[in-house]
Amino acid sequence: MKSILEMFANDELEISSRYYEYSKEFRQKENEMEKIRDKILDKLDEEGKTLLDEYENANADLQGITKTIEFIYGYQIGSLMMIDVYSVLDSPALNERY
Repeated sequence: MKSILEMFANDELEISSRYYEYSKEFRQKENEMEKIRDKILDKLDEEGKTLLDEYENANADLQGITKTIEFIYGYQIGSLMMIDVYSVLDSPALNERY
């Protein structure tokens, strides 16, 4: 069986986004934000609506960048944890015990 790294290197591994079931609290906050957005839109002229739309698009782009950075950071932390686990397995003290 090929290792994960071999599969990555040969572009044979496909990672699909997983379905996430949002919590009741999350959905409530999302609905609250939508209601507030609708109230803001009611108070804006066309130029204001365009600006709000541009703001929301820029914010969505920023969130995407942030998610990528957080994913990479989490992966790095997990990798460091694995290095630490394997360094313990190679320690002389552990080898003397077993």
